[in-house]
Amino acid sequence: AMKMQNNIEAEKDGKVTAIAVKVGQAVLEDDPLVVIE
Repeated sequence: AMKMQNNIEAEKDGKVTAIAVKVGQAVLEDDPLVVIE
């Protein structure tokens, strides 16, 4: 399997309080990845 790593910038400062995806899970554009408070 092809592995990919992408840098993602948050739209705001804060603390990551939850991760919305699992390792290996495929995601689509605009899928929430984390919750930032």
